[in-house]
Parts: sequence; C-alpha cells; structure tokens
Amino acid sequence: MGKRPTRTQRVKCAPVQPKESLTQRLRVLGAEIRGEDDAGRKYENLCELWLVQGQQRDKFYKVNEEWWLEGYEGRQTLEGAMIGDDETKEDTAHSAAFLRSALADSALAASGRALAALDVGAGLGRVSKAVLLPAVQTVTLVDQSAKWLKAAQTYLGHDAKRCSFVQSRLEEFQPETSFDVIWIQWTLQYLIDADVVNLLQRLASSLRPEGIILLKENRPVYSQSECFQMDTPNKEGRFDITRPEKHLGVLVALAGLSVSHVETWDECSCWVLTSPKDLP
Repeated sequence: MGKRPTRTQRVKCAPVQPKESLTQRLRVLGAEIRGEDDAGRKYENLCELWLVQGQQRDKFYKVNEEWWLEGYEGRQTLEGAMIGDDETKEDTAHSAAFLRSALADSALAASGRALAALDVGAGLGRVSKAVLLPAVQTVTLVDQSAKWLKAAQTYLGHDAKRCSFVQSRLEEFQPETSFDVIWIQWTLQYLIDADVVNLLQRLASSLRPEGIILLKENRPVYSQSECFQMDTPNKEGRFDITRPEKHLGVLVALAGLSVSHVETWDECSCWVLTSPKDLP
C-alpha cells in the first residue's frame, strides 16, 4: 500500500471533465434534422420538435391508447388490424431473414445457450409467432393493451406456453429480466423522441452479453425523404412520426447504442444495435 497522505500533503487528482448533457448533445446532433407536422408547422431542428412533443405528450398518448383499442378498422384479419394492411407474409419473411443474418453475424450463434427474446410493442404477437419463436427458445411480449395481449395468447396457439406476457406502457416499461434478442417494429413511431431515447437506454441495460436489438421502423419515402413527418390527433386521430434514418440515428446515439448494421426494405429502415460494452 502507498503512504497515506498527511494533513499537510496534497493528493493530485485528475481533473474531472464535465459530462455533456443530453440537451447539449441534442442541440449539436439534431441541429440539421428538419421536418413538419400535418398542420403545416415546420421544425428547423430537433430542439424545436422536442419542445412541442413535450408539451403535447400526455394528449398524444391518451389519444393513441384509445385508438389502439380497435387498431386499423375494416381489415379482414387480426394481422391487418395491427399493421394497417392484410399483407403480413412479405414483411415476416423479410424479418425472419433479417434476424437469421443478425444472429449469424453476432456471437450468439456460437454461444450455445438457450436464447431469450423480447418483443416490444408486440400487439397480437405477429412477429413473435412468425419470426422470433422459430429462432429462440422463449419470448416475452410486452404491450400496453390488455386486449391485444389476451388475443395473442390465443393467436400463438401451442407456442404460447413458451411465452410470457407483460402489460405496460412502453414509455414506462422497465425490463425485469435479461434478453439475447430485443425486437422493436413499427412501435417507436408512436413515442415522442425523448421517450424513444429513454426506452432504448432501458432496453440496452437488459441485454445479455453479445445481445442485439433489432429495430424496424417506417421511413419517409416521399420527395422530402430526409425530413420527418409528424401526424397529430387533430388531423389523423392519433399521434405518430415517421423518421428518416438520420433522425433515428440521432436517437440511437443519444441512447448510447452502437450501430452494427443498417439496411432498407420496402418503406422501412432496419437496424442491428448493440451495447457499447460488447464492443472489442
């Protein structure tokens, strides 16, 4: 052991660097992210967007909770009521291939352990049934709707006994166990940016070593594809926001996650994310 300092001795310490605040990082990273809402209001940066979203947060979520009691009305199938059209097979076929590729590129395939997955915003369990359960041993489905989780237990059939079901608002969800694979699809668009960052941070803390987060969200495909488009309850009857890759990338960075892979498919951007602690 070293000599203890006496009262007359001074201990030299490395200077403490102040940690950059989330607001400071947002101001820098979001300076060039622009977009508009369905009322025609334009936003020149993410700070402007976050201010409005924060002011309207409770209203947005209350309206969305009521909207999802029925989902997309007039669809022929339960899957259609979840995703807005009745063509789910093409999406799940891509998702299954995307998951296989992500697992093959990760250390999980060689780990030999039984894999556990989390389906975030699971709804009916469409992704759990067609994508996750064929690839892992157990799946936890989390959704804010008791109605859709109850329907999922029937929809999943025999495989429901390999699943657990958690009812929770995603902006408040705190995982109570750890996972190898976390799947998020067509979910973050219903959360304001600040809640996306917070949710991703909480999910990252529940990743097992070498675990991965797979993210599949809509992207703008119209002429202003580099700008976000926010729909509000006054016009559309619900809140959602379509974010370009650059916008979503800022939220991923603010959450402290690392990007392993990004690809586009149809109208979606698809991401493989890892926790920095797993980097070599």
